Amino acid sequence: MDVIVTRAGEYLNTIVVDSLAEAQAAYPGCEFIERTADTAQPTVREITKIAWISRFTQAELIGLHAALLDPSTPVIARATLSAIFQQYQAAPDPMNLDDPRLVAAVDAFVQLGRITPERAVEIRA
Repeated sequence: MDVIVTRAGEYLNTIVVDSLAEAQAAYPGCEFIERTADTAQPTVREITKIAWISRFTQAELIGLHAALLDPSTPVIARATLSAIFQQYQAAPDPMNLDDPRLVAAVDAFVQLGRITPERAVEIRA
């Protein structure tokens, strides 16, 4: 049987096993969906790091970096930006566009007033 393996609603893998027990042994703590003709494999939306960063305008990128370096930017905002930049550097290439960390980063840019909500939608598309 073909089994789709997920964890917290995120697609992990599709495997072929003889039984559900075999799948549970191979992926403890995961959820399983038996794949049939009606069960489509989830689409993972991937993007390279360079393509991701290219979604931002030059002015947006400069604004984000300037806010990180500007001592008048609140400490929590600078810490948030620093953490986001570190996660970006450590992220795999390609990245999953639906990764909760990527979504949270774009939301943080909106909350910090560095991009508009409309731009956030365009960037995440």
